[in-house]
Amino acid sequence: METTSETLSAADANETAALDLLENKIIAIVDQLQEARALREQAEARAAELEGKISQLEESVNQLRSENSAADKVQRSVRSRVESLLERIESIG
Repeated sequence: METTSETLSAADANETAALDLLENKIIAIVDQLQEARALREQAEARAAELEGKISQLEESVNQLRSENSAADKVQRSVRSRVESLLERIESIG
């Protein structure tokens, strides 16, 4: 038969084992949380970097659109002048 002290020792051992298990789980959760925070910070930094690149690309697109619009105006002007010249040449002939 177990004595009272043996029963208490067994209970203490079980409580200690349960506490150790709980402590290990908490440590694992804290480690996962730290890793998740680090990953989130990396993702946020990458997102900010990509937003900056998107902004630069949008500026480039707007500039190219503006240049394209100006080139279209020049093309229309040149076409109009060439057509006018062709009409004058045809009227001579």
